[in-house]
Amino acid sequence: MVLRNQNGNLSTVFVGAPVDTSDTQASLRSPTDPSLVAVLRSMSGSRRVVEVWRNSTLNKCIDVTDTHGDFYSDSVFGSLSWSNDNRSIVYSAERPEYSKAGPDGGARDGRVEDHGGDITDDIIGSVGGVADPRLYKAESDWGETFSGKRPPVLVVVDISSMDVRVLSSPAGITPGQVQFLPDKSSSRARIVFTGYKHSVRKYGIAYCQNRPSGIYIAELGSEDYECIYSGAVRSPRVTPSGKGVVFLSTMLGSLGFGQDAVLAQIGNMDTLTIDEIQEAASLIHSKNEGDAEATVYLGGSYSGYTGALLAGLVPGFYRGIVLRNPVISIGENAAISDIPDWCWAELGLEYDFDAPSELTPNAFSQMWKASPSRLVDKVRDPLLLLLGAQDRRVPPAQSLSYYYRLKAANAPVQCKIYPGVGHPLNSVEAERDSFVSIGRFYASAFRK
Repeated sequence: MVLRNQNGNLSTVFVGAPVDTSDTQASLRSPTDPSLVAVLRSMSGSRRVVEVWRNSTLNKCIDVTDTHGDFYSDSVFGSLSWSNDNRSIVYSAERPEYSKAGPDGGARDGRVEDHGGDITDDIIGSVGGVADPRLYKAESDWGETFSGKRPPVLVVVDISSMDVRVLSSPAGITPGQVQFLPDKSSSRARIVFTGYKHSVRKYGIAYCQNRPSGIYIAELGSEDYECIYSGAVRSPRVTPSGKGVVFLSTMLGSLGFGQDAVLAQIGNMDTLTIDEIQEAASLIHSKNEGDAEATVYLGGSYSGYTGALLAGLVPGFYRGIVLRNPVISIGENAAISDIPDWCWAELGLEYDFDAPSELTPNAFSQMWKASPSRLVDKVRDPLLLLLGAQDRRVPPAQSLSYYYRLKAANAPVQCKIYPGVGHPLNSVEAERDSFVSIGRFYASAFRK
């Protein structure tokens, strides 16, 4: 920090320890020794390192490129924790990539396996010139914001020896949010983490904090994991005294108006919320607190769904309607969304996570009756669709079909689709362009 004194002279004051933050995925100062900082860094050329800084000096730089994939630094799986003695750190990262085939019969990344000669009738084991048999095995991911990412594993680094270990995970469990526990009742270091449960497939977890999970404790060096609590839980933290672990439990739904209001929504998604929105808008108009000739609608995801319904149910009420990644056809969404269970649950239909429910004609019929797509021929108000090309939560195919049908009917519809962007439309370019596009769209609608 540069300061100017009363005489106008400049002086430099160091505040904290300077640390290079370029390419940093995560960093953490030791809670027991503030001079120590651990940094997880992804560098150019896909190189990954773990750094340990003491004050302003780089103390250790450990290359972990061949040990695991990218670091996890998100709020669901990401984590970084110091041990109490500052000898180790633990964090989350992608599982190591399986070997790819190379032109010389070995792995492309140089990890050559014992292939035992040429191809034979024995199909068990590795074959020369062929990729690891697990490389192309179909494997689900955790949906929106995690597209193409390999499952996370927990990694422990011994700072002094620079030894790096990838820990095994319990079967059917994906770990994350790991923390070290105090070494008070065991000779081995212990960790606590959130374990997200899955069986046949994984389901979208971003924004879905009620997924089945548990809080697990394990001793390093042991294959035994103890589940101390099971439910919809996350974010374990050690209490200040070191005798206990606290964590967050999530109830189903939004409880702003109580659980009864949440349960009332089930089976009434196409009527209850719609009636509430229209009742509120009409009440404002009746009190002359809003201009009935200048009422517009803006909504995304579920509120995009309600907006699309309103476009067909109350044509002429809104001067302009903007929908960001809306649910247009529940049945189509059920087949391709990363959270298909939502499509069943909102209609009051049973969904089996262990044996994913079949989209039967009867189920599709109920979904169709509650979908905005059935009302496409009723839409006549100006409508703008804003879509993310990489949306896993509400994939854009259904909205594009809706757009083409509206265009064919000569409805006043516009559509923008942003490449490389998911459900939140949260890239700099998507946010900038959509903001301007919404303003221009409403201005144009008011002129008509």
